[in-house]
Amino acid sequence: MVIPRLIERKRDGQPLTPEEWRAIIRAYVAGEMPDYQMSALAMAVCFRGLEPDELNAFLAHAALEDLTLERDVAHHKPLLEQRWADLVYDGQWFSPLRAALDAYVDATQTHVTGDVRLRFEPGTCTVVGRRSAHSLYDLSLATYGAGDAFDQSDSRGYVTLYGLPLKVWAAKQGA
Repeated sequence: MVIPRLIERKRDGQPLTPEEWRAIIRAYVAGEMPDYQMSALAMAVCFRGLEPDELNAFLAHAALEDLTLERDVAHHKPLLEQRWADLVYDGQWFSPLRAALDAYVDATQTHVTGDVRLRFEPGTCTVVGRRSAHSLYDLSLATYGAGDAFDQSDSRGYVTLYGLPLKVWAAKQGA
């Protein structure tokens, strides 16, 4: 695939297939796509938007991130994505911060793989199932049966410590 042709298609308001998006991402990550081309693609998406199929692919990816990213990484990633967008908008494409944020995002995506089931209804797309070999969800830690991995005695100290600020507030200012 010729990347400039894909950028032109997006610029002209045509959708790209999932295979074409993957080719763009692979080329960029491998260093085969110059930064100015990625910038042109970002501008085309900004001005022309994404087609429903493209949005659905991003929705599915976000569902996998919810399943595989550690809590603090998931919390900070949107903040850094916004900073990345600000840098690009401000013409700071070649800044060391943008390069560092690229490395951060690349590192967060290492284990974001798996399958997502989507339900399509008029005007909407909903995630109805997802699975990943790298999922951080562990049923034995989410239930409270006798044979589960979660040691319930651990919760007492956590609840006491977590509730301490409210206990102090109630003693000093509470009703």
